[in-house]
This record gives sequence, structure tokens and C-alpha cells, in this order.
Amino acid sequence: MHVSIFIFVPLKNKNSMKSKNKTKKDEEKVLLSGVALKFENGQQLTGEQLDKLKYIADMGQAGGKELGYAYLDFCFNNKLSADEIKMKIFSLLNLIKNPGISPMSAEQLEYFIKFLKMGWEDVAIPYFDFCINDLMKKMEKEFFPNGEKDIEEGTNELLRILNHRIDEKTARNILFKSSSICYTTSLNDEFSIIRLKEHLAPYALHYFENQALNDFYAHLLSKNGRAYLFNAAKEFSKISNPDGTDKEEMPESYGEFGLEITNPIPTSSIPQNIFYLDRLRTIDNIAITYDRIGSTRAQNIQLPIDVYEIFVNGKHTTKLYICPYNKKTSTKAPKGFKLV
Repeated sequence: MHVSIFIFVPLKNKNSMKSKNKTKKDEEKVLLSGVALKFENGQQLTGEQLDKLKYIADMGQAGGKELGYAYLDFCFNNKLSADEIKMKIFSLLNLIKNPGISPMSAEQLEYFIKFLKMGWEDVAIPYFDFCINDLMKKMEKEFFPNGEKDIEEGTNELLRILNHRIDEKTARNILFKSSSICYTTSLNDEFSIIRLKEHLAPYALHYFENQALNDFYAHLLSKNGRAYLFNAAKEFSKISNPDGTDKEEMPESYGEFGLEITNPIPTSSIPQNIFYLDRLRTIDNIAITYDRIGSTRAQNIQLPIDVYEIFVNGKHTTKLYICPYNKKTSTKAPKGFKLV
């Protein structure tokens, strides 16, 4: 269905001229907020749909123009029945429950759940597609900064690893899908060779012998700095932290987890401190900021403890104590916080 969109913007004059320094968010509001729409076949947005469009415009970087046009397309071209929409939402919820493959950031997930609670399935579905597109753009920038040139080089490298036992189209498909899984997993967790095997199992694992799998895994790590750092930190911790724990809490600890020096949060390295804190949110799903103020010790803990000042919305909230010399990083959050 062809849709014509007429957008009315005030004429430039001394009173209405916008500043040359207006933000992208402001530009999106001009395009979508208070917009006048007319469609060739006589259809037009209902008042409720227009309200939703204005809400999308106010989301700024979390939505804006791209999501606005995706929503318009859904409004006028959706052919899903009510039952099919319910099934679609159910499948999307199952997908985002797995942090290793979820295409959404914590902020995006918050919006997605909010849309569902508001009964806005017609916004939630195109919003999910918007998040997928956003993720793919970020992944391509990370893995393929030079575009087609990098994709061709990666495809040729995979063909070499597999001794050209597959065709170029198949290699390209495996490369692109595996790069996506590497990127999405490393946003929240370690991208391990086991995770790669799980991904390849349904469609491509039979092409890979052990050495080929190891070589392809190493290639993916080399293209993703965060995944590489996760892996390097894990391997380093096995060697350098023989006295550390592999438990959620340090065995000799007591007191409030993470909030008292006598019960520090165990992590497997100093970089893991950062990964842990980057995933920490308040119970209300607000991201924190933090400053490391130094290192100290506790009488019941043999290893050094790092101290971090924690801020929520710019205001100092508490201190957290982290011991980065252990065999694993805890998946437990201190009281009043959660991990995403």
C-alpha cells in the first residue's frame, strides 16, 4: 500500500526560525510531533494512533524518526490477526528472556515491556524490529567497519578455515550470523566457544572439526574487542587467582553482600569489575555511574578489595566493595540493585 506523508513545518522567520545548533532529537520532533498526515486512499491515523506517534517522537535516541515510520507502516500495512499478534508477542518475549541473544539493551527492553503493559502491541512489534535494525548497525560497525571489504575478507577467512568445503554464499551466511551472536552475547556475558557451538549446531556445526571451530572462534574474538577482553580476563584469572573463589560469595565473608567491606563482590579480574558495574541497575531499572576511589583490605578477606562510589541520577547513593582476584565473577547483585 502506497502512503504519502505530508509534513507541515513552520516557515522560517525571526520568531519561528530554529537554532542552527538544535539537536537531532529536536529535528525528529519537528518531523513527527504535531504532524499533519494525509493518505492517498483516504485512510488516516486515528487520534489514538497519532498520540502514539507523538509519544514515539519524544523517545529521542530510543526511537524517533526511524521508529515513527516503522509504526506508520505497521498501522497501514499490518495483516496479522489478533491471535497472530498475541503469538508474535509471545515469541518475542521468549527471545528477550535470554540475555545471550536478546537484541535489546536494558533501556530498550524497558520501553518494550512498557508498551506491552500499556496494551500497545501495535507499537511493541515495530519497536522490536527497530531494535533489531539498531543492533545490526552497531554489530556491522564493530565487525565490518569497512563494509563490504571486511565482509569479503571475513568470508574468505572462513573459507580458508574450512578448506573451501562450502560455497561462498554459505560461508557469508555463517559469518554474518555468528558475528551477530558474538556481538549480542558479549554485551551481557562471555562469548565462549560453547556458545558458538550452540549457535552453529542447528545449521552449520557439521562443517567444523575441532581445529576449524577453534580457528573460527579466534577470528570472531579478534573482531570484537569486548568479547576478546572477556575471554582474556577469564583465562588470566585462572592463572593469576589460584586462591580466589568460584562461588557467588566469598566463603569467609559476612555482612551485607557488596555493601560492607567484609562481604565484597567476587569478580575474576579488574576488567570484570567494569563489566559487572556496567550491568548493574537499581530495582527501578535505572543505570548507575561509578568512581573507583581506591583499594583496601578487610580482616576476614585475604585478598585486596576495590572500593567504588555509586551514583544514581548524579547523586551519591552508596559504596560498593569488589574483590577482583577470584576464579569467577558473581551473578548476584547487592540489596537494592539488579543485574541486567
